[in-house]
Amino acid sequence: MLYIPVGFAHGFSVLSADAEVSYNVSAEWDRDAEGGIRFDDPDLKIDWKISDPIVSDKDKILPFFKDLESPF
Repeated sequence: MLYIPVGFAHGFSVLSADAEVSYNVSAEWDRDAEGGIRFDDPDLKIDWKISDPIVSDKDKILPFFKDLESPF
């Protein structure tokens, strides 16, 4: 289990076909409050340990970190 504070960027890579991921949130979902950073941002240099990731259409269009307009 991880505690991730509000506004803290986070992500994960599932490397097992048997993994299950679930999470709780601190408030009801609000589309207008969503945000994020591109998982493949070259400036962040994160090695996700996977070669062909499954990424949602929503996450594919997130901004790079340098272009992020953070509300925090």
